[in-house]
Amino acid sequence: MIGKKYNKLTIIEKTGDKTKSGNLLYLCRCDCGNTCETTLAKLRSGHTKSCGCLINDVAAKKFEKYVGMTNNKLTIIADSGKRTKAGQRIVLCQCDCGNTCEVIFAKFNNGYTKSCGCLSIEKKMQKHSDERNAKKIATLKEKNILVENTNIAVIARNTIMSTNKSGVTGVSYDNERNRWIAQITFQGEHKHLGRFIKKEDAIKARKEAEEKYFKPLIDKYSKPESEKPKIDRKKLQAYIKKFPDAPAKDIASHFNVSITAILYHINRYNLKYNKKSRTKTIDQVEFEQFVERNPKLSKKDLAKHFNVTMQTVNIHMRVMNKDFNINIDIEELKEYIKNNPAINMDELSKHFNVNRRQLFDVMKTHNIKYERKTPRGRKIDVEKLRDYIIENPKLSQTKLAEHFKVSLPTIDRYIKEYDLPYIPKYSPRKKINLH
Repeated sequence: MIGKKYNKLTIIEKTGDKTKSGNLLYLCRCDCGNTCETTLAKLRSGHTKSCGCLINDVAAKKFEKYVGMTNNKLTIIADSGKRTKAGQRIVLCQCDCGNTCEVIFAKFNNGYTKSCGCLSIEKKMQKHSDERNAKKIATLKEKNILVENTNIAVIARNTIMSTNKSGVTGVSYDNERNRWIAQITFQGEHKHLGRFIKKEDAIKARKEAEEKYFKPLIDKYSKPESEKPKIDRKKLQAYIKKFPDAPAKDIASHFNVSITAILYHINRYNLKYNKKSRTKTIDQVEFEQFVERNPKLSKKDLAKHFNVTMQTVNIHMRVMNKDFNINIDIEELKEYIKNNPAINMDELSKHFNVNRRQLFDVMKTHNIKYERKTPRGRKIDVEKLRDYIIENPKLSQTKLAEHFKVSLPTIDRYIKEYDLPYIPKYSPRKKINLH
């Protein structure tokens, strides 16, 4: 009997022990190398075929059909080989976001675990966004700005988006059909007003639509002139002269109006007023000493203590922690700016061989006085530009800007301001071959 093999088990010896029913127990060696004890009856009947490894092999083969299975955002990659204390299988999964994670197979099957954790973050962000939008909509409704599913402030303003090429909102050029398109969006519904050969006809159609859809609502809900806040010019001028360092917030509080109303009246009356920066400067040495004394304070607490914005605190923290490699002698920088007052940031950063952003942060933290320079736009002869556009109708605005050695916004401004015969160019989108 010794040495005889049944399935994966080979009998080694009698153990001398018996089962409760009186059957002798034999010590057997499995093909996998492990040993186990069982009775001769179980070996002959095939009840016991291995030390237990055969069950794992069968289970592994059965599990192969689940590899590649997707449920919610998870796809099974493989069996991790790990088990819980209760013996539950733990599988390795790929999430739609790109991360991998280990999930209990039972929880994957019943849908209890839907993702690697990114889904809960998305839901929280969506909830936060929905709450913020709801508050915004409620505020607009309270102020009688959002009425009849329309934002009165948006349809009443005359500003044009920077991406607009025609100079009129709702009018664009269709490069494929060589036509001007007029359209309007009202109460969430997009209305196509037609295609036109002449730009003037498209503008006319848009203006007529504004009269039809926008004007009745603007007239109905806009405040009459008598209800709009009015500020006496002399009083406002006297207050600014008396308190030249007062920010717009304090002036608005004094006259009991909004900051927007104050800035509007300053522009309307053409008053001399230097807009005050909301960001207060901090001495870097003082900041670092305070942080060392109070290491447990959060950035929010630091901003509250120094009465500055979180952005200012972050800049000072970056300089303190030396998050960027920059080696500038501060006294040398101050002296150079003093001797070259007309120098701009580009020239300054090139001279010291540092990044503009980093240089600005250093100047801000060390309270270095510097007035940022804005390059003046060059003037173009309008007639020359008009003739050049007519002679070269296929040139883009970028090419025109390069020819006249001006910026792209300058060319765009001239085209809109003088209504030059320029047809917008739209480059076709590049197709990406995924195979």
